[in-house]
Amino acid sequence: MITSEARGKHGRHFQVDKDIKDDIRRHINSIPRIESHYCRNNTSREFIEGGKTVVELHRDHVESLKKHNKSYANYLMYSRIFNGEFNISFFVPRKDQCEDCVSVEISSDENKENLREGYETHLPEKELSRKEKEKDKGNNSENFIVAVYDLQAVLQCPRGDVSSFYYTSKLNVFNLTVFELKSKEIECFLWDESEGHRGVCEIGSCILNYLESLEDRANATQTKMIDIMFYRDNCCGQHKNQFMFAMYVYAVQHYNFINSVPTNS
Repeated sequence: MITSEARGKHGRHFQVDKDIKDDIRRHINSIPRIESHYCRNNTSREFIEGGKTVVELHRDHVESLKKHNKSYANYLMYSRIFNGEFNISFFVPRKDQCEDCVSVEISSDENKENLREGYETHLPEKELSRKEKEKDKGNNSENFIVAVYDLQAVLQCPRGDVSSFYYTSKLNVFNLTVFELKSKEIECFLWDESEGHRGVCEIGSCILNYLESLEDRANATQTKMIDIMFYRDNCCGQHKNQFMFAMYVYAVQHYNFINSVPTNS
């Protein structure tokens, strides 16, 4: 009679002490999180600053425990807890993508099918918008300004790979950039979370401030009037909503030097 496999069933496996595992969890929880710049409502994944690797995080953890003469686990155990118990990714700046594209990318296979129809409709519209932007860039009229504005991914302050910086609670800093495609001029609006959030009120105030600053340039033209074509992403909470469009209407009605403010996504 052939006996059953007995390897690994001796019951004498090495067990890592629970306190050592808890120390790992406390260290991982001490790493400041960065809110995702993309599809924040569609994912529960947390992000941490990408200045360190898991190996470097484990090294910092070991060094902190050695200072207190405490036992620590090896990298394999640290990595297993980091990847198995936490839904964490490293934040790495990348080329901006719209919400529709990222939603399909991060969704499960089942949800991807539900999003597929809208995504396939979105692609030709995106291409059409790019063609319109190139056409507007070719408009050489001195009265016509083509500008793109977008909010940069959240900046963490202070920033650094030194442990005293990396594990310190960060201040979220926001930067809205307005870039004029023809003149290549750039205007940045910078504020931190103690001064405001990153919603439509803050974005609208920045864009209104930018529009007000165009008066001298409008007066330098023959007609004393300018048209501004804005291109921005499809974020409903920040750009594509009634409050933002009300701001555009306000600007046209109250500033005599602004003829129109059409927008495109």
